[in-house]
Amino acid sequence: MFVTSRKIFLTWIVILLLLTSAQAAVYDVMGQGVLTARTISLGKATVASSGYIDALYVNPAGLATLKNPGVLGYSQSSFGGMNKNMMAYAYPTKLGIFTFGIVKDDITGIHVADNTGKIIDTISYFQSMFSVGYAIPLTRQLYLGGAFKYYNNDLDAGDYSAKGYDFDLGIIYKLRNDLDIGLAYQNVLGSMEMGGLEWSTGTREALAGVFKAGIAYYTNVYNRPVTLYAAVDKFVGADLLEAYHLGIEPEINQHLVLRLGLDNNHYTLQRRHNFQDIFIGLGIKYAGISIDYSYFVNAAVERSDRHLLSAGITFDNNLFQTEPLIEPKEEFTEIKPIVEIKEELVEVKPSDNTEAINKNTEEISTENVQMEKLPKEAALGSVTENIQTEKAESATENVQLEEAKEAESATNNVQVIEGQSNKEGEKN
Repeated sequence: MFVTSRKIFLTWIVILLLLTSAQAAVYDVMGQGVLTARTISLGKATVASSGYIDALYVNPAGLATLKNPGVLGYSQSSFGGMNKNMMAYAYPTKLGIFTFGIVKDDITGIHVADNTGKIIDTISYFQSMFSVGYAIPLTRQLYLGGAFKYYNNDLDAGDYSAKGYDFDLGIIYKLRNDLDIGLAYQNVLGSMEMGGLEWSTGTREALAGVFKAGIAYYTNVYNRPVTLYAAVDKFVGADLLEAYHLGIEPEINQHLVLRLGLDNNHYTLQRRHNFQDIFIGLGIKYAGISIDYSYFVNAAVERSDRHLLSAGITFDNNLFQTEPLIEPKEEFTEIKPIVEIKEELVEVKPSDNTEAINKNTEEISTENVQMEKLPKEAALGSVTENIQTEKAESATENVQLEEAKEAESATNNVQVIEGQSNKEGEKN
């Protein structure tokens, strides 16, 4: 099984590398901007993380270890009237884990000015992305996942809109019990001259591919779990440098975790600028409800949305299980004993004769006379004693019979001898 998983993993590495063509493309603002509070507070280094719904937007292979249905979402308002809303739902089945997500961004109050600087209009810009993800554990060590994305952009200034689609692919390999390796390639179709955005003006924009690689290392500090994350992003088809990510997630107790992340991100509103972003956060989980918070420590003016709060609910699987049409009946098989032991009844006489004399016959029969059941061991002992007694009596009878026969034989012999003596005397 280990060798098979390793071969499959190496094969997928080759496939992902072959997809990284250098076609000219634009940065996927929508796809790269879907980040939950947990992902942000870990420095966006969760490429090898599994078991969380937000893996749909980082590495869909991480969905493969989800055991229960759940919902995750957030709503955020930031500078310039920009609002971002996200919600995702995951549903595990025997065939794999299915996930559905929607992200909506809108910017309102965009002023349009003429050459003199006079505001002549106010417009709004809307964009949304619908995602359908699927993940499956190929083996105990290998998880595979993919996500289809559909884009819809609209600018309410004339007939200016865009629609498009793309696809993400990811894989996670459990190299050891304490080490996972994650690989993902976002916007696969854009690299194959497919997908991308088709604008109402007839212009087509391919979305830049992003090759992600990361690790997750699990250890213990003071008998508490601690997870270390590291990842790197390589942009394909866009003039952007690599981005590096680090994160650490120590568990305080079963309900509380702390997070610290570092993001060396080269992308800003100017498309190219070097940032060393530091994030801190925490996660609270109790009774199936999870709340994650992240804080942008050194946020610049253009990225003033320092706070983000995400919330999720994990449902019990029993709520989604239907009752069978025919209830299974329990079957019992009667096992007959090889040796049947009969229970004996023993009459227990009253222990106090003085009190029994003073009572009438009816009281004695109802109160002092009891019939008790002997245990099987006692009954078995009684049977054994009876058998031994019978054998002893039989042996005694046999001895008596043999003695009687010997005595009778001796008597007959004496009589014969006497008869012979008498005959000889008569002859003489």
